[in-house]
Amino acid sequence: MIDACVFQLPNGRFRMWFKQQNHTYAADSKDLYDWQPIGPVITERGHEGPNVFHLKGYYWLIIDEWRGQGVFRSDDL
Repeated sequence: MIDACVFQLPNGRFRMWFKQQNHTYAADSKDLYDWQPIGPVITERGHEGPNVFHLKGYYWLIIDEWRGQGVFRSDDL
């Protein structure tokens, strides 16, 4: 597991995105110690360095695709 990014969810819990085996996975935690896997969230193309932030009413996840940035947008994470 590399390239972890942690973001606090609106409900107070935390979500971590991380790279493992050329895919981005996610896991949730209520205390930043115990994590429950969600599973793979980006598998369709090679990448690294997921990063998540909130801007103008949307949640954004960006990744480095080695040829530019991949950008994903969500209303609800």
